[in-house]
Amino acid sequence: MIEKINILNKSFCLSIEDIEEFKVLTNIEKTDKGYKIKRQVKNISNKTLNLKGLKATLSDIFFDKNPQDDYFYCNENARLFFNLTIPLDYNRYDDNAKENAQFNLTVDRSWCDPGVQAGRICSSPYQPFPAILISNYNSKEGIVIGSLSQDVFYHSFEVGHKDEYAFIEIYSDFKSIEYRVVKPGETLVD
Repeated sequence: MIEKINILNKSFCLSIEDIEEFKVLTNIEKTDKGYKIKRQVKNISNKTLNLKGLKATLSDIFFDKNPQDDYFYCNENARLFFNLTIPLDYNRYDDNAKENAQFNLTVDRSWCDPGVQAGRICSSPYQPFPAILISNYNSKEGIVIGSLSQDVFYHSFEVGHKDEYAFIEIYSDFKSIEYRVVKPGETLVD
């Protein structure tokens, strides 16, 4: 499913990944200050299935400024990177990557747990309520995505650029387990 939404008079593309043998219903509700997205995932097969997670992507984001200055903020950044904001195109999986030299960041994550060191944004087990801001250093505009409920799904993010446009991938997974067993007819809400 692909849906166009408008934030601050700008149009973005929201795509929701379909999953075979599950029916994914997505409700996008405009609120006073943004959007509320609710997904229902129902096992429509006659067998018990293993659900590994869900994915949604918000793309075509442009802040009317130089995309090189686009960044993300997550409250874990200071602990993991010793920086509050990280450029969207910084290679978090390899701090010594050649492309990282342009950002002039000093990062030392040698003390971190290996799984936390190079994982998705907000994937740390120390992150109770993940939220992320993406913006541009030269703009007053930004997009915040967050969740106050992690009853079923645990949220984490990936960010970057495709051409000149920023994107954010929103993952809804399960904390500390590889998959969730979903019985026939059972519905999970994200």
